[in-house]
Amino acid sequence: HDTSREGGNYKPGQGPENPYPAIAGRGKNTTLQTLGSNPSSLAVIPGLLAGQKNLRAALFALVVYLKRLTFALLAPRRFLFLVPPIFRLQILYDRVRRRLIKCRIRDFVDFSVLEQIYWAEDYDLQRLARWPEIKTYYQEIRSLGKTPWILDCGGNIGLAARYFSETYEQAEILCAEPHPANFALARINNPSPRVSFLEAAVGCEKSFATILDPGRGGNAFQIVATPEGQVPVIGIQDLLNEHASGYQVPFVIKIDIEGSEERLFSGEVDWIDRFPVLIIELHDWMLPRRGTSKNLLQALAARDRDFLYFGENIFSLSNRLL
Repeated sequence: HDTSREGGNYKPGQGPENPYPAIAGRGKNTTLQTLGSNPSSLAVIPGLLAGQKNLRAALFALVVYLKRLTFALLAPRRFLFLVPPIFRLQILYDRVRRRLIKCRIRDFVDFSVLEQIYWAEDYDLQRLARWPEIKTYYQEIRSLGKTPWILDCGGNIGLAARYFSETYEQAEILCAEPHPANFALARINNPSPRVSFLEAAVGCEKSFATILDPGRGGNAFQIVATPEGQVPVIGIQDLLNEHASGYQVPFVIKIDIEGSEERLFSGEVDWIDRFPVLIIELHDWMLPRRGTSKNLLQALAARDRDFLYFGENIFSLSNRLL
């Protein structure tokens, strides 16, 4: 990893006031109710030690943790996990930035997301052959006195937003998450003033929706469009109009919205052209016979962009901007 790629002290720019009341203040603290009654650093994941099955799971997690810790000490890996996965407060050491990162989780589902982002580095752009072009584009935005803008759609508990804020120190991030419990924890996990929050879903247009829990954990909530729904849905073009018309320049959009990409790409999609990097997880595997990726594939096929697949994610890179 290049330790000098985004050095320097961040000085926040002055952007337009955001009209969406659902966007919370930057970096404000919030309640710890989503973590239970004991949010201390030594708190163990609830129910973990209750019952033989959970105890076996805990022991297995500890064994995996020790194996990966040994591997991380021997191999050049950016993030070192310092705390076993049985604890709610996870502490990582960033070897590139040489600092600690603290994140709170609720269960093993949250920890699996933490692993994907910080152990597997699912959103690491440096492994791409076109990383030098991406880095140059990022630096050019800064040289113009503007701020790279990252939009995290389906922010969950804010672990991806935290990764982006730690990696791109001169960027501002908007974390959009519709589920209240996830949203509250995302704010806790992102103390940086460069991260803003939107308690809403993203879609092809402004509307309302209802949250559906399929029972797969806190990272699998789905959105169902309903006129009587209580969850606001905001169009990405609307967000661009507010955030990318002044000092902020679109840099990366990350989309992980549990099948709602079907609706997101069903309408006007010219906003794709504003982002040099688009990262998205598709969910045909989870929702068979619905063709949830069809609209996305049609939209990308009509554009001059490279198409790469790493792990669970597609990386779409603009050949016009980069």
